[in-house]
Amino acid sequence: MNEVFDLINQGKTFDVECPEAGMKIKIDNYLPLISCAIHAGTGIRESIKNNILLSKDEQFYEEDPATDVFISGMPITISGLDSRYEYDLNRRPEDAVYKEAWGKKVWKSLSKKEEKISLTKHHKFYLIIDHLIKKLSKDFKEILVIDMHSYNYKRKSEDAPLFNLGTENINRDKYGKIVDLWLKEMSEVELGEITNLTTENGVFYGRGYLAVFCKERFENVLVLATEVKKVYCNEETGELYPEVIHQLHENFQRIIPITYQQFNKSFNPKMKSLNVIMSATDGMVKKIDSALYKSLRKFELLNFVNPVNYNHEKKKFFQKKYQFNPDFVYQPLVIDPFLLKRELFSLPIEQLQDVQLIGMYKDIVGAYVDKIEMLKSLGTDKFLYNVVRYFGKPDPSLIKLAQFILAFPESKQDKEPVYSAKESIPFFKEFIQAHGINCKVEMSTKLVAKAMVSNSKKTLYVNSGGFFSKSEMKRLIHHEIGVHMFTTINANNQKLKLFSLGLPLNTETQEGLALYAEYCTGALSVTRLKELAIRVLAVDSMINESDFKTTFMMLVDDCHLDREKAFNLCTRVYRGGGFTKDMLYLSGFKKVLHHFNENGLSEELFIGKTSLDNLTEIKDLVKKDWATAPQIIDPIFNENPHDKYDNEVKYLVSAIINF
Repeated sequence: MNEVFDLINQGKTFDVECPEAGMKIKIDNYLPLISCAIHAGTGIRESIKNNILLSKDEQFYEEDPATDVFISGMPITISGLDSRYEYDLNRRPEDAVYKEAWGKKVWKSLSKKEEKISLTKHHKFYLIIDHLIKKLSKDFKEILVIDMHSYNYKRKSEDAPLFNLGTENINRDKYGKIVDLWLKEMSEVELGEITNLTTENGVFYGRGYLAVFCKERFENVLVLATEVKKVYCNEETGELYPEVIHQLHENFQRIIPITYQQFNKSFNPKMKSLNVIMSATDGMVKKIDSALYKSLRKFELLNFVNPVNYNHEKKKFFQKKYQFNPDFVYQPLVIDPFLLKRELFSLPIEQLQDVQLIGMYKDIVGAYVDKIEMLKSLGTDKFLYNVVRYFGKPDPSLIKLAQFILAFPESKQDKEPVYSAKESIPFFKEFIQAHGINCKVEMSTKLVAKAMVSNSKKTLYVNSGGFFSKSEMKRLIHHEIGVHMFTTINANNQKLKLFSLGLPLNTETQEGLALYAEYCTGALSVTRLKELAIRVLAVDSMINESDFKTTFMMLVDDCHLDREKAFNLCTRVYRGGGFTKDMLYLSGFKKVLHHFNENGLSEELFIGKTSLDNLTEIKDLVKKDWATAPQIIDPIFNENPHDKYDNEVKYLVSAIINF
């Protein structure tokens, strides 16, 4: 025990069991957050073990198994080692050793000497708690204590709350904002089919001794006495349900830091870092994040799958009257796929303590490994298999939507002036200068698309052979710069590079946002929507084993594309051996339309290369100070696009949302 005092006095990190105080204590960082699971222990010391009248199942029934798991990963964790039947750490000393509990006699006999040993453990436990809080109080104005428990609900009712917070010993005038946040965050926890009712003083009132001790001894400590319904185990037999325990652990890993951050903003405003885990494992996070970025920063899939002999094969294709399948050639790989995969798999991601970051980094590694497998198979029959595994393929609903859009009658549009690539560049530069951003605009002879942003080079490349109408240029400016370039800049301003590398399948969301930006300009046309639909049908044709020339003729004859556009689209779809990415424009637009329709603007989507599928996690990372608000969002997103269109576009957009 003296060793624990010495370590605390010296501010050293440690992880020890202290049997004489009945506790396991781990300190990774001296932060004003103590997480306790004082009823997690099951031990009964040898000298009295044979005197207890209760069976193992009866003991387990009133203990709080796995509550120490719920709080693991926090900077300071304290859990009980001994069963509450030896001495109850949540009762006052005079009541801590039971003679009878919950209607059952506990001991055959218990001598005064043995009772004194139990009470001494209880006393020493609270000496350490007292010492630790005094140590933290020298550096921090206020301390937050998470007091984690669980309870048996069957003797109460099946509809008893999933979470309960006892607040009788809390000064609500002072801490009400934090109490309400903790209740709110718990109420939003999802555990599959388990109903979440979260209450304040619904089944317990926060009268336990840990809360009382802290209130009586200190004026600067908030104890959140939290009870979890034993849905994660069979409360009668003791069988644990690992999956539910894992879900609860993940959720508390999320909501404890969120609550802690708000607590610090309110009561410890001078703290430089508000993030629990960032402060505790800052070095490891930076090491993994920078190593991952170093390995992948120059890895841009499209740079490798764009054919280098596009113009040659196009000329040959037209000379042979469309009766020839182009033989595209690609630039040689400048990476070693084996070594790169080995680098990625060697990253010690499991050593991080933030569950969300572990999941995100694992997902990013998995996504890039899939991309590496694509490149390994570039130009072979296996390429399409790897592409479909990553990007997917059009589902029947998306194909029907595409067919519906394509069948929609279109009014004749007035012809607009057309600008060459060289003539268009001043328009792009004007938008860039107006927003004060640092990026370049250059022409390129290597593009299949009309324009493309290079994230690593912060450059907008414009196809040197392209021609652009005024409406098309307007759409491209907001599509390529207002979304793709702005999210690149926002990502570069984040403390973590994972937003630059991109979350898995961010392509669908990013292209959906870019198309929504086009929609906001008022320049989205039925023709443009039909282009998106035709891309889906071209991908579907390729998936169904039509060759290049067959799909080309389908686009010309059935979809009424001119031959230049048909060749370009076929190249996009057949490059590498079959590339399904183009279907994601329509599916992404549909998802983003639905999101804006239901939720409005979510600025977190513009933090970097994000995904709608990860929006909840991204919002949590912002709350926990892992990420910051985007530096720049295209103002076009604040405009209401609905009133900018005639009935044709309005009808189609409504159909896309509801299809």
